[in-house]
Amino acid sequence: MVLPADNEEGTRAVVGRTQRQINLPSPPKLSLRVTVTPADYKPAVKCGNVGGCEEQFEWSPEIIEKPCLHPKQFANLGTEPPKDMLLFGASGNGETILERAVVNRTETCLIRVICSELVRKYVDERAFLL
Repeated sequence: MVLPADNEEGTRAVVGRTQRQINLPSPPKLSLRVTVTPADYKPAVKCGNVGGCEEQFEWSPEIIEKPCLHPKQFANLGTEPPKDMLLFGASGNGETILERAVVNRTETCLIRVICSELVRKYVDERAFLL
């Protein structure tokens, strides 16, 4: 519990999403835009819970999970493993469920970017968000 005597007016704080705790003070070098970026760290979705995406789950270990779990194999071949992935399709095709299942199996971090949020009035703002 944070008491009023523990902070001053204008103090920046970071609220933990999973632990529901308040960290005072937040690091001064973090931008406010960065601190409000949504990130899901441990979704509870597993491949066994998903139906209708069997073909996608067949290739996901080789294309998505193997580079995350075994990057040295790519280094031995002289190539760099992929650092990100782009899933796209019509609504209801299972992109979100696939990404959550992969994040759960690889224990990686998921940062969701919504393209409509990247459209800004000024070019500098858009580049800053990316």
